[in-house]
Formats: sequence, structure tokens, C-alpha cells
Amino acid sequence: MIKQLITDVPEWALASVFSFLMSVFRCYMSEKEDRVSRVFVESLICGGLTMVACSLIYATGVDQLYVWAAGGTIGSIGSASIKILALKLAQKKIDS
Repeated sequence: MIKQLITDVPEWALASVFSFLMSVFRCYMSEKEDRVSRVFVESLICGGLTMVACSLIYATGVDQLYVWAAGGTIGSIGSASIKILALKLAQKKIDS
């Protein structure tokens, strides 16, 4: 029954949940966030960023298994690091 439920859920949804859980564990292990609401919001942001990354992966035609890599990476480095990387990339594009 559980196997059937997992196979019916799309890969992007599972990757987003994976990113959410990785973010919760990262916040818990780093002990930087002490409020549950901030951990929850950070994890939701990571899940949302994973959905965006999954859309890009599907749009470019890359293998769907990369959504798991995207979810794990986003969840483990966090939304603040993603923001820094995105700003650096945008600045590099503007300068060139």
C-alpha cells in the first residue's frame, strides 16, 4: 500500500518533501534557529525553491532523477546560501 502511494506521487513533490526534511534537519543540527516557526518557514522556502528547480529540470529535458539531487542540495545548504549564489550569478551576468 505504501509503495503504491509513493509511486503515485510525482517526483517533484517527493523531492520538495525531501528538501523540506533536509532543511529541518540542517536547522536542527546547526542550532542557529531556535524558534520552530523560523525553522518551518525556512523549510517551506527550501521546498518552494526545489519546486522551481524541478520545473527548470523538466523544462530543459534533463533526466528526472536530478530532482532528487536538487532537493537534497537546496535543503542542505539553505535558502540564504541559494540567495547568495543567485546574486553572484546575476552580478556576473550583468558585468559581462
